[in-house]
Amino acid sequence: MARAVSKGAEAIRWDLSDLYASPIFRARKGSAHGYDVVDTGALNPELGTEDDFNALHQELQRHRIGLLLDVVPNHMAASAENAWWMSVLENGEHSRFLHYFDIDLTEQTIKVSGNTAIVRHILSGNTNDGGKPGTVKLGVLTIWQKQKGQWRLLARQAFKLP
Repeated sequence: MARAVSKGAEAIRWDLSDLYASPIFRARKGSAHGYDVVDTGALNPELGTEDDFNALHQELQRHRIGLLLDVVPNHMAASAENAWWMSVLENGEHSRFLHYFDIDLTEQTIKVSGNTAIVRHILSGNTNDGGKPGTVKLGVLTIWQKQKGQWRLLARQAFKLP
């Protein structure tokens, strides 16, 4: 964001009316573009701090320059860093976040043997891979074990299906 403050100063010299910022929310670690958001409630620490953002905003306001933020609600990352995505994998159709993603739970199998449960989800949804729209299927296998009366996740594996 420190760089954004200097870019904000450039905008002032160029007499611009608004500054457009690509996604600034916390994205997957190492994201080059920010369109793979994992937390819409936090700024991306790789871009700077909340103080940096506030300084940029104040500088823009001082010069009557607007700030347009790209919030990308349709670009949540399917990543272990995203608590909403992990909720979908762990809870399937019972996840309160299921409808934030463009997926459809088409098949689910649960096998319980003693204190172990194996859950298999087949998720399918739309993708745009290199300009080629289509459907992607993802298989998710989770293994749970009941310990002291509570189910605990032992392992999770996701894999792309043909």
